[in-house]
Amino acid sequence: MKKNIFIGMIAIIICFTLVGCGSNKGNDTELKESYNKIGEYFGNESLDRSNLGAYYLDEEKNKIVVVLVNNSKEQQEKFKEITKVDSKYIVFVQGGPYTTFSK
Repeated sequence: MKKNIFIGMIAIIICFTLVGCGSNKGNDTELKESYNKIGEYFGNESLDRSNLGAYYLDEEKNKIVVVLVNNSKEQQEKFKEITKVDSKYIVFVQGGPYTTFSK
């Protein structure tokens, strides 16, 4: 009897380890909303995007990586104000400066 209970407990632990408890669902919503807002900002050609390099979703770390040409604290705060996204999921990294070549 004790052996069956022990095996059952091990099976439950393995299931929770592989599938998870579902407690991360709220975080996924905030991550997706933040990613979409940042995408709208990058896609808006009427805004000044001279300090922007790129952005992408690091699925392994569950972070939105924003590449700024000038990655100062002031520029990070300015980015958060303009995009109206101040999320724990944003990570800023240094990029650029970038040049474009025309033929």
